Amino acid sequence: MTTLLLILIAALLLLGAPAMTNLATNTPRQYRGSDKRTISTIDAGTGIPLYVGALIEEDGNGQAQNLTAAGTTFVGIALMGATAQFDRIEYADKCSVLLTIAKGSAIAKTDVGATVYAGDGGTDINLTSTSRQAIGKIEEVPAAAVGVNTAACWVFIEGQSKRSL
Repeated sequence: MTTLLLILIAALLLLGAPAMTNLATNTPRQYRGSDKRTISTIDAGTGIPLYVGALIEEDGNGQAQNLTAAGTTFVGIALMGATAQFDRIEYADKCSVLLTIAKGSAIAKTDVGATVYAGDGGTDINLTSTSRQAIGKIEEVPAAAVGVNTAACWVFIEGQSKRSL
């Protein structure tokens, strides 16, 4: 299933199809090192619904919304969904997560440490900063990802810090 999805995304990119946007269904992400994962909570804003697995940012009111290219406040990945404003959700704000990255050229082991950017709350995840927010760095390039333009890599994400003061 994952291989088929990667092939479909790669085909769409090669055909010049527009980038996908926010998630339309819950899409749980694969995490590793859950003992090292930091989980926080936030209220959903007006940009709902939010789905499990969505990349989220903080809006001007301090509430969660799907990440936008113009935003600057990436906070993490939704671990819970929201269907109404003020629904309280949990999100992972510091962790290692498997994300499908589109590079535009062959992914290589030397991409470890490269900054990863996102342009929406769903699947516009790549290594190009234009009209996107930085969300983390490539932590590991699996063998299956080497030599292809779009593949799943382990990314260490780190959302904007929150202080209790």
